[in-house]
Amino acid sequence: PDISQNLSFSIDANGYFIGNTAYFMSAINLEYLLHILNSKLIDWYYRTLSVQLGEKAVRMFSIYVLKLPIPLWLNTELQNAIKSEEPSNDINRMVYEIYNLDNKEMEFIEFQ
Repeated sequence: PDISQNLSFSIDANGYFIGNTAYFMSAINLEYLLHILNSKLIDWYYRTLSVQLGEKAVRMFSIYVLKLPIPLWLNTELQNAIKSEEPSNDINRMVYEIYNLDNKEMEFIEFQ
């Protein structure tokens, strides 16, 4: 949705039609991109980058999404988990590691 309480990205493997405002993109490693974009870190970053609708609502605009820093596909724990199709409850920790956040930075994001 273009307005929600947090960023919400998904993969459409069924070829659905878009009925209302929505944005779409394509990529080679969709699962990797999905985990990065749905992380707490990117949600926090998007809120600092864009103009918002009050304290809780976030509104999607392509001008801001295009500015999101997405790391290249390198050999990381997150990518290994995606390749092995092992579900992990620690996706945010893996994303923090990709961006080289220290403990203090991770705590700041977690408690925002």
